[in-house]
Amino acid sequence: MFSISLANPLEVLLGVVFVIIAVLVFFGTFGVGVAYVFSNIKERWHEYTSKKKLQVVSNTAVFIVILSVLIALSATKLR
Repeated sequence: MFSISLANPLEVLLGVVFVIIAVLVFFGTFGVGVAYVFSNIKERWHEYTSKKKLQVVSNTAVFIVILSVLIALSATKLR
């Protein structure tokens, strides 16, 4: 495991900046994916029939519910 010296402010600053960049890149990948799906649905929305619109909305709702449950399960401590 790597460790940085807290006595050197430059090393601490570089470590903090690296972590911030890594977190932004991590969340950015999900942001790009969500934006791609949203823009794809938005562009094709007027072409969809009522049945297809209902299917898209229900599939999106199911995905959000499943993702929320997985996030909640991963955040809770299981005994």
